Amino acid sequence: MRPHPYLRAYMAGIVVPTLFLLVIVVVQAFRSYYFEVPSQFVLGYPALPLDRAFLFPMAVVPNAWGLWNVLYLALRSRVRLPVGVFGSLLVLVLVPAGVG
Repeated sequence: MRPHPYLRAYMAGIVVPTLFLLVIVVVQAFRSYYFEVPSQFVLGYPALPLDRAFLFPMAVVPNAWGLWNVLYLALRSRVRLPVGVFGSLLVLVLVPAGVG
């Protein structure tokens, strides 16, 4: 992996958010399909479109972190920012994109 620094940066940015996403999706699927399917026939609960609206951006976020790490690696020689400050700037991109 030494000759592929961009691939390493992408993988370093995508691993933790993907694992977190996996836990969230499993909990959501368990809650939706295990707890709600039997009760919807009895009580007639409406569908939960807000839950679906949260899952799509969570699929985008791990890739955004990976690409943000690649961008940091590419701009590291020109922009002198610590990695924590550069990582916190991703929020300024993701929040307006999520609202939009």
